[in-house]
Amino acid sequence: MLNISMEVRNLMLTKTMERLRGEFPAFTEDDYQLWFEKRLLLVLPSVTAAVLKQIPRDISCEAYMAVIAGLNSIYTEIPQERRRDVSKFIESFLTQNSQITGPACSGQMTSRKWLLQLFGRFSAEVPYVQLASYYRQPFEAYTVLDLLTPSQIGDMLIHSHTFADMDLASRFASFIEESNADDIRMILKESARAAAQQRMVVLPNPEVAELILIKYLALTSPQMKAYTAAEWNTTIQEELRYLAFVINATNLAYFVPQNYESFAAM
Repeated sequence: MLNISMEVRNLMLTKTMERLRGEFPAFTEDDYQLWFEKRLLLVLPSVTAAVLKQIPRDISCEAYMAVIAGLNSIYTEIPQERRRDVSKFIESFLTQNSQITGPACSGQMTSRKWLLQLFGRFSAEVPYVQLASYYRQPFEAYTVLDLLTPSQIGDMLIHSHTFADMDLASRFASFIEESNADDIRMILKESARAAAQQRMVVLPNPEVAELILIKYLALTSPQMKAYTAAEWNTTIQEELRYLAFVINATNLAYFVPQNYESFAAM
């Protein structure tokens, strides 16, 4: 692969897109695919909001998906701040007033296909509630958990009413079993934050809360054995903020503080 400096790459992409701007109206879907999935790949990591503005907003759904496919293929090479530029481009496309493109591209797509083809990995840049609002049908979050960030899943738990519905809670419990402890900690912290924003005082279903607590404790108990007082404080005050009310003699066995400071913090 050619080693091109950032400055040269930026200039190449900017000049190429300025030249293509006049040709885009005559582009076919195959043309978009050729340019964004092949010819521009070397310089696409330099994408900016200004570059994306060169692309017509009323391009067809197929042309748009070719643009996203190309950008998605070099996602890890795009600097964080420019990923947000791409997500704003996506949001602008999906919220335009059109009956034939933009929001119409969702069609009869499943939530999973919609997320993969219309957002790609850039869905990580959009808060969950906002993301789901762009889907013109009920958003099936439990079919895309592997595509959402821990922060998004934390929000989803509150806005999908998972903590009130045993069927949804059982699906989340299965997800916990297949996940790593760090991700689940982050998810529960985010769900506690979202619950607080909704002015939630206590979770509505104690059976659901106990199920989630047990799954969480089973996953994290090996690490808990080495927790410091500060880690116990974080666990109780943040991760378990809305689950602690169902701690009882049975699940208390998972809590094994190593010293007085940890016990006091717990």
